[in-house]
Amino acid sequence: MKSFKTLDEQLEILKSRGLLFSDEDSAKKQLSFYGYYEIINGYKDFLLEKPVLKTEEEKFIKNSTFDHIYSLFVMDKTLISAVIDATCDIEMFMRAVTAYVISKNISEDDKIYLSRRHYASGKKNKNGKGAKIDQLITKFHKIINDDIEPMKHYRESHQNVPPWIMLKGSSFGNLVNFYKLQKPKNKAEIVSMMLGIPKEMVTNEEVSMFTDMIFLCHSYRNRAAHGGRMYNYRSIKSSIRFNRNFHLRANVTEADYRNGKGQSCLGTLYQSLTWFDNQVAMNQLRAGIYVALNNHLKIYPEDYDLIISETNLDPNIFIEKI
Repeated sequence: MKSFKTLDEQLEILKSRGLLFSDEDSAKKQLSFYGYYEIINGYKDFLLEKPVLKTEEEKFIKNSTFDHIYSLFVMDKTLISAVIDATCDIEMFMRAVTAYVISKNISEDDKIYLSRRHYASGKKNKNGKGAKIDQLITKFHKIINDDIEPMKHYRESHQNVPPWIMLKGSSFGNLVNFYKLQKPKNKAEIVSMMLGIPKEMVTNEEVSMFTDMIFLCHSYRNRAAHGGRMYNYRSIKSSIRFNRNFHLRANVTEADYRNGKGQSCLGTLYQSLTWFDNQVAMNQLRAGIYVALNNHLKIYPEDYDLIISETNLDPNIFIEKI
């Protein structure tokens, strides 16, 4: 079991492993602000010597500094903020589009649009009782009957909570699952509006690509919301299946894809956002990545190869020319 260590003891451990400090008081403040685990355990890996034996104690590469690790941490914290901002915009966009399509094609009346007959059933629950749509509709009924605004106002003043209000109370996870349970006509219209292409051009390939992209956005949003390391994150559950349109635009060949490119990384998330008709999210992510990477690389240019390989981002777009 890991025992508690004071800030002074934490520094002594790091110094005994070869880490250098330019300002110990500043380092202790930063550790007190964010925690040893978040800063050190999150970003030390690439500054550690490779052990000969598994039992060997960790040692830092010669001349490794706390400032270097902290700069990686700050870089990643900026990336996390950019991912949250961008995926929040995608969520807002998708919520508005989904509410519009449901209101137009089904009804704005909650007694009608919350009827399961308008949607696909989805998978059965693990306990065998009910399907995915039943679970979602139960959650949506709880939302419209919640004693908070604006649900209460619409319920009491209008005797109805329309889709654009109800979906304000849904999570991003509920929203993307609700999209997945739309019947083909509504699903195609949502894809058409989100990607800015005519409905008649929406084929199964576009629907499949959009579904993968929106679930990838959701996965990165969850990761960012919990402060998980971002620059080398790969989603286990959500990835982009090989799609000729998507991967041709991302300059990823089938061979590249088989070697792991264009599936799930920060570069793939960015490529996903380039497809949406609303470009605000893409621009937010692009700006945040640019600032994060270049602020770090100006001080530690030796990390260039590491960052490009881990993020799979295009350096021509994101790295400042020197």
